Amino acid sequence: MKVKILILLIFISLINCKSVEKTPMVNYNIKLSDYIKMYSEQGLISEDPLIIVNSKPYKLYSELNEDDKDLMEQSARSYSYIKQKSKYFLEKLGARAYGGIVHIKKVIVLYCGISYKRDYLINGKLSTFEEFNKLFFIERNYKYYNSIDRLELGENKYISISIIETK
Repeated sequence: MKVKILILLIFISLINCKSVEKTPMVNYNIKLSDYIKMYSEQGLISEDPLIIVNSKPYKLYSELNEDDKDLMEQSARSYSYIKQKSKYFLEKLGARAYGGIVHIKKVIVLYCGISYKRDYLINGKLSTFEEFNKLFFIERNYKYYNSIDRLELGENKYISISIIETK
């Protein structure tokens, strides 16, 4: 009986479906060089930032070569930056992070049931979840937000980071 009802529901939903003309996709890809130039001209990152791919520190921009062709143009939504001269990232990632960071998210990864330590940065300083929550969710008092989930700091060493800069 349940199977017949399920088949009937599927049949009815298929009959009611309407086809619509597919709208053409707009190409929102941006070259990595243009992204870096745009933010380096604003003084937010240097011309040679550290590249992080899917939360894993990779290379400085100047070290990229032919093998890294797939990183050179991505969807604009795949890129995010972290300001240069961040004491927090200098401490976590070393001198290579001095010129800022460009994080490239090529894939979305779900981490089910795995929790990692999360740091909250407000205006470049470590903060509590409560203060971050108040500014981000309640007051919405920020001009910049970024998050890196499961940033690899070494072998089997990870941290997640949420960052805001207030208005």
